[in-house]
Amino acid sequence: MVSIKHIVAVAALGTFSIPALAGFNYFWRIDDARYRQGDCITPTDQSLSFYGHYARVEGVVSFDGTTEPGAYVLSFPIFVPRTPLYPQSIDDKTQQVSNEFCVRQNVK
Repeated sequence: MVSIKHIVAVAALGTFSIPALAGFNYFWRIDDARYRQGDCITPTDQSLSFYGHYARVEGVVSFDGTTEPGAYVLSFPIFVPRTPLYPQSIDDKTQQVSNEFCVRQNVK
């Protein structure tokens, strides 16, 4: 059974993350980004919060009016991050793996 705490947490996450993401200019930074939409990645560095987990790249965002590198929008089959945005600096701390690792498994 789902507790009220879980419902509130999901509602809060949606309420705060959707408007935050709306402020970004979504376009593909194909020349700058190591990974592309649909790639499955995993950290090679224990300092990353999702070390030991897999993430699917949902897209790459850039920040309006800056020359700063963009960020990856990641989704996770199991891990629940504080934010779906990870800076492109994770390129040096991750590697691409088979897409099979990023498929959600239905546990019975």
